[in-house]
Amino acid sequence: MPRTRLGLVLTAIFGILALTDWVQVFLALVVGSDNPPALIALHFGNGAAAAATCAGSWRRSRWTPIAAAAYGVLAAILLLALPGLLALPVDARPGLRTGAAGVLLFALLSAAYFRADSRQSAPQISTEKANER
Repeated sequence: MPRTRLGLVLTAIFGILALTDWVQVFLALVVGSDNPPALIALHFGNGAAAAATCAGSWRRSRWTPIAAAAYGVLAAILLLALPGLLALPVDARPGLRTGAAGVLLFALLSAAYFRADSRQSAPQISTEKANER
C-alpha cells in the first residue's frame, strides 16, 4: 500500500519536532544555557519520542502509535512544568494549559492515524514478503 500524503506530512512534522527539541539540548550543552537541567532533560525526552515517532512512521512500525502518544504526554508535561521551571507569571498558565491540551490532542490523533495505517498496511506487507520467497 503506498504512503498517504498525511502519513508523509506527519512523518515530516515529527522529524522537525525532534530536530527542534534536540537543537535546544545541543545549544544548552555546547553553548551553555541558563535553563534548568530539568527543562533540558524534558527537551531531550521530547526529541527522543518525536524521533522515534518519525522513524517508526517511516518504517510503518506497529509501535509508532505508542511513540506518538509518548511524545504528546512528554510535551504536555514540559508545557505544564514551564511556569515552575522558568518562574513565569500567573497569567501565562491558562495559555500553557491550552497549548498542552492541543499538543496532546494532536499527538493522540496522530497515534490513532498511525495505528490505523499500521493495521491497514500489515496484511499487504506480509503478503509482499511471502511473494518474495
